[in-house]
Amino acid sequence: MRTIALSALAEAQPLHTLAFEPLLELQRGLGLLGDGVRELDGQFGPRTRNARAEFKVGCGATPDGNVSAVAVGELCRQVVVVEDIGRPDFATREGTIEAIIAACRRHRLGLKQQIAHVLATIEHETHRSFLPVREAC
Repeated sequence: MRTIALSALAEAQPLHTLAFEPLLELQRGLGLLGDGVRELDGQFGPRTRNARAEFKVGCGATPDGNVSAVAVGELCRQVVVVEDIGRPDFATREGTIEAIIAACRRHRLGLKQQIAHVLATIEHETHRSFLPVREAC
């Protein structure tokens, strides 16, 4: 994902003051990460605001409503991880495991023991199938 306009931000800027292009790039990045942006319209709205806040909390930062160079860098880093794996193949066990490992890395779980724990938990909860679990209502 190219973030030319967004990367040009020299200092932290309130989200609601971003111009069309940087805001569109931000929405595209958040959307690729699955952070709640549905429509890429380059306009500031509640979904963009909430997706940005969720992203910051997920990175361990306080959601202050600003977009900074550090946050843009982290967004780009996470998008590269997602783009590197492409579209995961959830139809196969191996594809699902690859997607889970990529998600772990995206959330900064990089130690082999951490990833092994996540995989073991999912394996147990899915009865070794790695298929989605339908919860009882």
